[in-house]
Amino acid sequence: MILPLLLAAAAPAASAPPPAAIITTAPQAAPAPGKPPSAAALKLVEAVQLEARMDAAFRKLVPLMGIQVTTTLEANPATRAYASQLFAKVPGGRARVADLMSEEFQKELRKQYPELKRAIAQAYDAMFTPQEMDELIRFFGSGVGAKYMASTERLQQETEAVSTKLGERAGIAAAPVALQRAEREAGLKPSGRTS
Repeated sequence: MILPLLLAAAAPAASAPPPAAIITTAPQAAPAPGKPPSAAALKLVEAVQLEARMDAAFRKLVPLMGIQVTTTLEANPATRAYASQLFAKVPGGRARVADLMSEEFQKELRKQYPELKRAIAQAYDAMFTPQEMDELIRFFGSGVGAKYMASTERLQQETEAVSTKLGERAGIAAAPVALQRAEREAGLKPSGRTS
């Protein structure tokens, strides 16, 4: 599930408004395995500010990783005593251990960025011609392209807020209908709990 998020966050060019004179062609053949990405693709990776996008994408996820690890340590019978002792002795307790986990995870994650940049550049090579990549690079280097790049995090936050509300609304509406259908398929009398 993280890979699609990474690709979505790393490739804003795919959702960016296209430059006016973009060349429309069929997708390119996938690069051969192990083939280095083209210079144009690597330049496009820089133009879309991949590292900054990844940092922004992981800003919310990294703290959750620390919380998840500390929760797992506490929940696992094999590590529960160790976790209790560690949390009791570290100044700041459980929260500090979660912070340390998050900090180390972020460091290790950033070490993966070169491989991610290469993979994204190879994906660009497969999706765009060199001319299209040059056009995208010019777009992201233009005033409106730079404004778009500067606004993507805010747009993502606003989209997430609206999507959360709409998802909650859809869930509230869908759950009773799904339960009623399940009751019918199971041959049960309606429980009345689905409204």
